[in-house]
Amino acid sequence: ERLLGEGGQGPAFLVHSRAGVRRDVLKVFDPDLVVAHPQVIERTRKLVDMQLWKAHPGLAGAPRELVTRPGCGYVAAFVQGMPVGDFFVQTATDLTLGLSVGIALSSALYALECMGIAHGDLSPANVLVDLGPQGVPRVGLIDFDACRLPGDDMPPVVGTPLYMAPELYEGNATPNLESDRFSLAILLHQVLLGRHPAKAWLRNGATTASQARVMARDDWVYADEHEAAGGVPAALLSSNIRRGLRQGLARDPGVRLQSYDWHRLLRRGLDELWICQRCEFASVNHEGRAACPY
Repeated sequence: ERLLGEGGQGPAFLVHSRAGVRRDVLKVFDPDLVVAHPQVIERTRKLVDMQLWKAHPGLAGAPRELVTRPGCGYVAAFVQGMPVGDFFVQTATDLTLGLSVGIALSSALYALECMGIAHGDLSPANVLVDLGPQGVPRVGLIDFDACRLPGDDMPPVVGTPLYMAPELYEGNATPNLESDRFSLAILLHQVLLGRHPAKAWLRNGATTASQARVMARDDWVYADEHEAAGGVPAALLSSNIRRGLRQGLARDPGVRLQSYDWHRLLRRGLDELWICQRCEFASVNHEGRAACPY
């Protein structure tokens, strides 16, 4: 039907079955990539055989069928929703929605972790959000081209600047579960507070090279170091969530929270919210709360 986008490994197209009853995504690998990294074919075959879409609804965008002629690529289900990056403005002013998106995202990643798979490129473009019945958000992961399977060699792509763990920049590791946890902490910081935690990037924006320097310096605005970050005040997050965001940005991979821990933490945070009956403003349910702080 149309071109969806040009990724680092090749273009992706929206396609439909001959009967017109199903819409899918066809990813076509760049021929030069296949020549330079022939293992991409076998990795994709393994992904197809693992049938990730059966493990969790959030993994519906994983490859379902390998294509080898006339070119090499795969077919995956078309996932409804908008990139989570477009959701930042909404979630940054709606703590209930932000926590719900975080819960759905950590749930999908937990399913991957249970299989020993690292996504390898967790970024706003690869996390789609769709509001389901009663406005409950559903999250879908897409673009598994950089994923790391158990026992695999290093994938040919290692992530998106501003979402990559420091050990990847420094060449001390290849994409793994711990580097995914770093990327998750960055995404949750944006979903919950409306901005990226990198100080210099907030001031300058700019090039990939400057973004890499920002990430290498650990120049962070931590969630417990400012009153507001583009949306709701950070003080409205529980101390445990703020501590988790700080741990998620740690240089020591062993300190970062696992997706399962995030799922429990965010669910508890949602349960602890106090919602004003008049203006629907959400805040932490402090003991003895009698009036809306807003």
